[in-house]
Amino acid sequence: MEEAIVLLVLMIVVLVVIVKIILRLLPFILIGGGIYYYFNWQNRKLAKYNNDWNAFYHNELRGKLKIAAVVVPVSFGIGYVGYLNHQKQERARIERAQAEEERMRIEEEKKQLELRAKKDSSQFYLDLATKYFDRKRYRQAIVNLDSAILVYPENYDARFKKGIALQKMRRYREAIDVLDELSVKTNQYESDVHLIKGQCFLKLKKKEEAIVEIYKASELGNANAQKLYEKVNPIIKEIIGYRTRCCDGTTSYSTGRGTCSHHGGVCKWNEPIYRERRKYQIVNQ
Repeated sequence: MEEAIVLLVLMIVVLVVIVKIILRLLPFILIGGGIYYYFNWQNRKLAKYNNDWNAFYHNELRGKLKIAAVVVPVSFGIGYVGYLNHQKQERARIERAQAEEERMRIEEEKKQLELRAKKDSSQFYLDLATKYFDRKRYRQAIVNLDSAILVYPENYDARFKKGIALQKMRRYREAIDVLDELSVKTNQYESDVHLIKGQCFLKLKKKEEAIVEIYKASELGNANAQKLYEKVNPIIKEIIGYRTRCCDGTTSYSTGRGTCSHHGGVCKWNEPIYRERRKYQIVNQ
């Protein structure tokens, strides 16, 4: 059974290969068949003239040769003109493609130069803003930071520093908005952004929002945020029940007569049971 299947597969493979070969050679087969048929046709005509080439030439070939003498050069000329026209069109296409490529290259270089100029100009305003910032002249710093952002909107350093400057000026709501916008564009300053937003929310008396932001910053490994989180959301103990403490150190939940009778008696009634938790629960972390 297996041998029959193998044989069938081999036959199918051979058949596919033969079909592919025939399809590839089909144009040559057709041309060869046409030539063979034409010569056989002419041989049959020659036989009608008893193989008399002179009569065959005058009656059959001469007219055809005259036609061929006209058709072949004309066909060759038309083909050659078509070839020259094709070559001309191809050269024009290549020239257009090269011109377009050169135009795109020049356009890209122009864009890069413009971008470099924008970055340099934006950096100039950022450096100037930093000098004002270091002198605690936050208003002048923000003016230059706005210029830096206007010239090059992707200057994220300027956006981040603007958020800090607004925080320093106690414009907490504006600082949060600027940092929110920055967070949409990049996560480069993620932990610091969460920390600063948390500090701003604390100043706005929105403690729950503040704790969420500070928690996020602490989870990202921000040491300052971790310290602040322990301060604003400390671990507290809460009573979740009561129990009885026996004098041998064991505990019992019994409150009636005979409690701890086998454990040295009762040393403390209603001993509180505590559970540790954070003062504020983080929701939607």
